[in-house]
Amino acid sequence: MPATLARKNFITKEHRFSKEEDTAVQTRRVLARDIKVPTLLDAKTDADTERTRRFDLFKVDRNNFDLIIVGKQFKYSLGQTLKFKHPRFGLSTGKDGIITRITENTSPQTTTVRLWV
Repeated sequence: MPATLARKNFITKEHRFSKEEDTAVQTRRVLARDIKVPTLLDAKTDADTERTRRFDLFKVDRNNFDLIIVGKQFKYSLGQTLKFKHPRFGLSTGKDGIITRITENTSPQTTTVRLWV
C-alpha cells in the first residue's frame, strides 16, 4: 500500500475509532451506552465492516432462555449457534440463538445452556 498522507495519518494514531448510531435504537434504549471494542484490525474498511456487523447484532431486541438438555453432555461450546423451537414466545418455527452460558451436571446427566435469541 503506498504511503499517502492519509495513510500516514491513519497509521500514526495509537487508537482509532469507528462509530455508528441509530436514533430509533437510542429512543428505545435510553440507558444504552457506547461500547468500545479493542481489535487488531488495521484497515478502516475492515473496522467499519466489523462495527456494522456488531451494531446489527445488538440493535435487535433479544431474549435469554435457559434450556435444560438431558443426555447430551459436553457437546456444546460457548458461542455455538443452536436452533431453538418452542410453541410460545414467537418461536414456533424455530430461531437461531447463541450459547452464552453452559452448566454441566454429571449426576442427573443434564446440561443447562443459556441461549441468546
